[in-house]
Amino acid sequence: LVHFSSSMMMVIIAGSIVIGSHIALVNEQEKKHVKNARIAQGLVLAQTMQLSVSEYYADRQVFPSSKKDIGYPEKEDFKHPFVSSINLEETGVISITFNGEAGSEKGVIRLVPHVVSTGFNLEWKCLTSDFKSIGHVMSSCTYQNK
Repeated sequence: LVHFSSSMMMVIIAGSIVIGSHIALVNEQEKKHVKNARIAQGLVLAQTMQLSVSEYYADRQVFPSSKKDIGYPEKEDFKHPFVSSINLEETGVISITFNGEAGSEKGVIRLVPHVVSTGFNLEWKCLTSDFKSIGHVMSSCTYQNK
């Protein structure tokens, strides 16, 4: 049977508390990294549609009025563990809607095209009011308060 003095017990308890709080902090950081990676996956999924919109605009100098115009089915059976849908508005805006696995149930990131002065190319802005850490995922994306 091992006997500990009361001061030794206090040191053991204090050490356990410090280790426990450190583990909790590491777990919280890990969760943030996982959520940011899921958001990044959604942005990557939308890149193909973004390229299609850019090509369509370069050819016609108008935005596609529907996903069908750029070769996507209007009503696709979208299956992804973190992304609920990727939609195209008539203005060329692409909306990526996430599920709760990415940190915000029904959280949306919008890719907004802007015509460059030459008239044939587009620049894209990435905007969201649902993901405060978006700048850590993609530095060109901007968080906007609701």
